[in-house]
Amino acid sequence: MFGSTDDTKTLTYPLIESAKNDWVNGFNGELKLKIKPEKEGILRIYAKSVAYGSGVWRSAPKIFETRTKDQQNEYVYVKSIVVTNEEKAPEDK
Repeated sequence: MFGSTDDTKTLTYPLIESAKNDWVNGFNGELKLKIKPEKEGILRIYAKSVAYGSGVWRSAPKIFETRTKDQQNEYVYVKSIVVTNEEKAPEDK
């Protein structure tokens, strides 16, 4: 899936990684995810950034910055979203 922009994949527990050699020096990029929850309730998104360069590891969040760890035992930010299935009222004519 490298280099693709419009691929759709269904995942139970998505994990996206990139290696240092994938990034050109000075490159700024973004990753956009489109998530469609299948049920109402709390949707939790876990995010982190870990990079190695010039002999140094960098991460966000930093070690012990949060209380939550992921499946790789690394600290992550958590964003909780309340998912509802409310229908919008029809517009007045």
